[in-house]
Amino acid sequence: MKISGRTTGLRARPGRTRGGASSSSRRVPADRSNVNVRVAGAPNQRYALLFRDYLRAHPESAAAYARLKRAVAALGIDPAVYADVKDPACDLIFIAAEDWAVRSDWALR
Repeated sequence: MKISGRTTGLRARPGRTRGGASSSSRRVPADRSNVNVRVAGAPNQRYALLFRDYLRAHPESAAAYARLKRAVAALGIDPAVYADVKDPACDLIFIAAEDWAVRSDWALR
């Protein structure tokens, strides 16, 4: 992948499915990556960082979310549909994350 003319070196592991389980039928090409970029100060930057930090602070929720993502990925559906299917779970996680942010005095740093 190139960003500003430089190769990032970010690569999916060959022989791994998007959900992480080894599979010979659905290999992720070595030259494909999913990179999310956020503009500093934009609302979606806060969303991504709060979501990440909440899951780091709540390993049980992170494990459940990982199981959901693996199960949905195993369906082999179109990536756009994959996002639509997991979005309601992300909404629920974010509601909990917002409450946690207030209780824990979390702030975007």
